[in-house]
Amino acid sequence: MEFAGAVGRLGLVIRSGSRYNMVMVKQRTISPGWMIGGLLFGLMIGWMLFDILARDGVVGERADVLVMGTNAGFKPFEYREGDQVVGFDVDLARQIAQAMGKELRVEDMSFDGLLTALDSGQVDMVVAGMSATPERAKNALFSEAYYTAEQRLVVKKGSPIRNRYQLEGRRVGVQLGTTGDTLVGNLRGVKKSQFPTAPGVLQELQAGGVEVAVLDDAPAAQYVAGFADLEVLPGALSSEQYVIAIKNGNQSLLETVNRVLAEMKRDGRYLQLVRQYFGEAAAQKLLESGEVTTQPTDTSNKPAALVPTRQSLARLPGPHKLPNLFIPISPSISSIPAQLPTTLPQQTATRHLVGKGF
Repeated sequence: MEFAGAVGRLGLVIRSGSRYNMVMVKQRTISPGWMIGGLLFGLMIGWMLFDILARDGVVGERADVLVMGTNAGFKPFEYREGDQVVGFDVDLARQIAQAMGKELRVEDMSFDGLLTALDSGQVDMVVAGMSATPERAKNALFSEAYYTAEQRLVVKKGSPIRNRYQLEGRRVGVQLGTTGDTLVGNLRGVKKSQFPTAPGVLQELQAGGVEVAVLDDAPAAQYVAGFADLEVLPGALSSEQYVIAIKNGNQSLLETVNRVLAEMKRDGRYLQLVRQYFGEAAAQKLLESGEVTTQPTDTSNKPAALVPTRQSLARLPGPHKLPNLFIPISPSISSIPAQLPTTLPQQTATRHLVGKGF
């Protein structure tokens, strides 16, 4: 038996004696619709693979981008101005990205989905006014603390509610997934209502849907300013520290984040951000705590210190000795008064600006 083929069809050749019987197999064709569908399916699979690799930094520009996950309804830490997400946390994260030689990209999503996005690799770190809790620590690494916050009660002006001991039986609004949500959930006899954003909680409070709101102090103060009939009560329900969350196992990024935070507290950049977003009173309170230096170390706009150089000292009359290691750090002084002593002491005192470390 012998087989032969032809373009566009299959033929089965059966040899029997001197005669050939050709049995033709029906020609199979693929319709244009199937071809287009298969092509689109292949392109979709390829794009999904590329997207996964790009998120992991294997291909594309992800290797040069630091992705920050946040929830932009938490002013002044993260909020929207037009199409841009801005705020204290965003500027803080941008400093980290710059230290790594990367561009910062901000992904805005629901607060309760941030750690899931971090674990899946959708974001590199979460900077969202997130407090360190034992439960969250099971799913992420935490940086050193960068802000101390308090939970506060917000009520309508004239409300009979003045403290936490009057919450039993009351309708209390919280932002979903926050420590305020957890705190209120542990209070006995409270009717808790959850909302996706802090402004949403206050809008419900103003409308009468809840009788009191529990929010972090800084966002509460910022947003209440826009509600003439609301007030933040004195006295904190709790105190907590904000941290940056990083995916488990990414020790390298954790070390970089901690290093940049420490440098910012030493060189004045952190103090500048506090002053910008929270005001002078908050900056002074931070200075009194001793966590930061009083002034930035950037002296690019300041005149150089007047320190004598070897050339200028050579013009002085009389003998003088110079240290073996003498590094000029300023331009030469063109003239020195004649009443200076003719002999310089071998050791001179220098002044140094020393700030408290983080």
